[in-house]
Amino acid sequence: MIISVWNMKGGVGKTHLSLALAKDLNLKYYTNENNFLEDTILLKDDTKIADAAIFDFGGFVDKIANYLKISDLIIVPTTRDKLALLKTYETLKIIESINKNIIIVVTKNKNHFQDETFKMLEKINKNQYKTFLLNESNIFQKSLEENVSVWQLSCNFAYKNKTITVQYKELLDFFN
Repeated sequence: MIISVWNMKGGVGKTHLSLALAKDLNLKYYTNENNFLEDTILLKDDTKIADAAIFDFGGFVDKIANYLKISDLIIVPTTRDKLALLKTYETLKIIESINKNIIIVVTKNKNHFQDETFKMLEKINKNQYKTFLLNESNIFQKSLEENVSVWQLSCNFAYKNKTITVQYKELLDFFN
């Protein structure tokens, strides 16, 4: 399976989500941006792509369109911030012309905003793409710091039975 994670808007959780899914779904992690993280493969024109891969993209579509075409699924992370939702709408319009296998993941959500978040998304999600909510949590940052998967961390006492654990499990179950 090849998954791309992209939104034109920065700060919506692309890298944290990509890294978490790479670990929990046993995918090779590729990016088109330099970073200091372990197990990162920087995409170049001659990069050999594994059959099980996740692409974490920054930037504009002209540099990544070919990867979006070959993806089995494109994840569009966003937040409930109005500017993020506007950019998400623009991102969806671009992706739809390339590949219609899309899901939306709302990151950094607040539990008490769940219904309002879905109402906001209805305006931009005209094609009714499958949508997942992930509440605001430090579990993704902690996963990076401790170099363990989010799912492993979710089994710890500190995260057990938390909403984020249930939400992340729903997202993982989508891939099975």
